[in-house]
Amino acid sequence: MTNSKNSPWRNEALLREKYVGAGLDTYQIAEEFGCSAETVRTWLEKYDVERRAVHDYHDDGWKDEAWLREQYINQDLKSTEIAEQVGVHRSTVSNVLREFGIRDEKVESETPWRSKKLLERLYVEEQRTTIEIANRLGCSNETISYWLRKHDISTRMSLPHFHTNAYGYEYIRHTVNGELAQVPVHRLVAVATGVLDADKLKDSSVVVHHRNNISWDNRPKNLEAMDSREHSSIHNSKGYKPEEI
Repeated sequence: MTNSKNSPWRNEALLREKYVGAGLDTYQIAEEFGCSAETVRTWLEKYDVERRAVHDYHDDGWKDEAWLREQYINQDLKSTEIAEQVGVHRSTVSNVLREFGIRDEKVESETPWRSKKLLERLYVEEQRTTIEIANRLGCSNETISYWLRKHDISTRMSLPHFHTNAYGYEYIRHTVNGELAQVPVHRLVAVATGVLDADKLKDSSVVVHHRNNISWDNRPKNLEAMDSREHSSIHNSKGYKPEEI
């Protein structure tokens, strides 16, 4: 069984000494005791220790922009933790943080793609594409599309664009309803020239093989449709030699 020596927050005299005598707040005590602030608050309540507020709520003394920025950004406290300190509801603190723009500051600095204000500026005002925004903010195109939908920001029709992956395969990419769709160029060429049936365009069991093993050589005569198992056996064969086209 854990005793008060191993769990100092259970020691009533010590807890009162820190909170009442020394005037430490629950977060400072928690850091000293090696536990959570919630644990400290639980035991203060258990011992009927009267809680205090850091600022006078009735005078709105805690609604100080510099103090809130220090707590929320520099001290990295959550709105619930600040609310506990000043003795108000979390939503009250959240509203004030939002009024001062402090909440947006933190969002933009840590996870900028979640900021509605920033996305509206980049996507709506500056007319940047989701790919441009993703590259700028250091996340994926899908993440930008998700948060645009989350914030009910109307998305515009984007034009298809050309892309080459790390293996040299060429793709046509297009955003449809906020989701990125892509089709390999060699499969489009294969359908257009009759090498592949149109209804097999997205059928992963049918592979369009590059005869000369050059992934970007999408000439019709270099393409051949075959079963995926047959394709695997060709490339796994030790005697496989690409054709000269």
